[in-house]
Amino acid sequence: MDFNFINVKEKDEKFLEQLPSGSGFDCQWEIEDKGKYWKCKNSYHCMNENGYYDSYADFSIIIPKKNPKDFKLHFHNDFSQCQNKKYMLRDYMEDTVLYCLFPARG
Repeated sequence: MDFNFINVKEKDEKFLEQLPSGSGFDCQWEIEDKGKYWKCKNSYHCMNENGYYDSYADFSIIIPKKNPKDFKLHFHNDFSQCQNKKYMLRDYMEDTVLYCLFPARG
């Protein structure tokens, strides 16, 4: 997976490189350090009921540095919002990001 880091400290890159890759998270991450948070932009590759990719839903994840588990997922435009509702993306994407950044330890 490719990452485009903008003003991100090298020590933070390893944590952010754990963002999901594949299974719909098929595009390059653009991650920018905004001071108190990281803004992580990407597009989710939606799949229809027949198993074919049919569209992209553009989104951002805002990850606060003080409490990264309190991240927020935002869909960028009306089309992406429609794809979110059509494919019920929000819960899946939030769970996937949470698991990737904070994997369970047994």
